[in-house]
Amino acid sequence: MSPSTPGRLPRRGRGTEALPPCGAFLRFAIAERQKAGTMMDVFYIIPAWLMALILGLLVVATVEGGYRLGCRTSPRASESSRGVFAALVAAVLGLLGLLLAFSFAMAAARYDLRTALVLREANAIGTAYLRTSVVEEPAREQIQGVLRAYVDARIAEAEARSDQTRLPRTTTEVERLQRELWALVGPAVHRAPHAVSLVWVAQALNEVSDLRAERAAAQANHVPETVIWLLGVAAVLTGLLSGYACGTTAHRQVLATSVFAVVVALVVWAILDLDRPQRGLIRVQQQAMRGLRERMQYEGAR
Repeated sequence: MSPSTPGRLPRRGRGTEALPPCGAFLRFAIAERQKAGTMMDVFYIIPAWLMALILGLLVVATVEGGYRLGCRTSPRASESSRGVFAALVAAVLGLLGLLLAFSFAMAAARYDLRTALVLREANAIGTAYLRTSVVEEPAREQIQGVLRAYVDARIAEAEARSDQTRLPRTTTEVERLQRELWALVGPAVHRAPHAVSLVWVAQALNEVSDLRAERAAAQANHVPETVIWLLGVAAVLTGLLSGYACGTTAHRQVLATSVFAVVVALVVWAILDLDRPQRGLIRVQQQAMRGLRERMQYEGAR
């Protein structure tokens, strides 16, 4: 960013071209998501468990439809093509399994990244807090007080991600605290650019700003909606084919087809829930930030 941008200072060896602050990025991402009107909005409005339930019922319905269609097949025709058809069903089931595995891996990788970034940001803020100990009073106490408030605001911002009415308010508070931090540190760095202690503090605050932007980008990075649609269509068509195979033998295989529908629905639910970091049952926890807040409050009370 340029020196006039409160979010961070320019680093040596890099250009000073202005970059948008991460708070503005958050608001831009929210606005674009609201304008887009894509089906991904539907995926986030409808609870993951409800979507998985609907998919499971659709699979059961297509299995039943495929069974009735298979029952109409001539016994002689089904007998002559049974081996080829069994190989085809096995191939389709294997393909569905691969799609589910790859989609789950995509969602799990995104979840792991979001969790790791929480720890990295907590470590960066803790490092900045410790480095302020070399700053002279009264600036040291002021910077440390703002950093403690910043941690509280970041926790509130993370918890407000599922509430679009609270998120702009918490984002504005975080941006205000960032400006206040740089209002305290920035002028001192410019007055004494060769003071090692101030350079350390400025570098740590730059890292804090960077990680907030990285977390915002990670929160907005979801499994593409095309993949979700592909999973649903593949599961429904596989159910249709499995039911048809059962119909050609005149045996419903209720237990096997029911287990198939339940397993597919559960895996899809897990994929959707992992991809919603602040909603559902599986959430990105903020223990690292809360632990940092407790340590900072303890240090401030000493």
